Amino acid sequence: MQSFEITERDLHALGFKFWMDDFGSGYSSLNGLYEYDFDLIKIDMKFVQHLDDNNGANRKLMRSLVTVAKEMDILSLTEGVETEEQYAFVKQIGCDKPQGFLLAKPRPMDDFGRIL
Repeated sequence: MQSFEITERDLHALGFKFWMDDFGSGYSSLNGLYEYDFDLIKIDMKFVQHLDDNNGANRKLMRSLVTVAKEMDILSLTEGVETEEQYAFVKQIGCDKPQGFLLAKPRPMDDFGRIL
């Protein structure tokens, strides 16, 4: 029997996109940015929800994360954007995609129609 291996490069060539979820927490670390070819990092919501804690450390971290992503040609998405202040900040630092209740509330699947 012949072995068949599909690589990350093969999947990219087919149009698949790779996202790192919850970047900055748990197992999503800086090491992953050079080990894999990510298209987008999704910055964990804890950063934006605590912007001013610890003398604004999260503002500095988020600004740096977005800058690193841009330098590596990786899109950035910040989850958990719930206030106008948070939205203004993530746009000001150049985050590509803000996401959260401020922009769109969860909706039932029936609002989108049935997928068969």
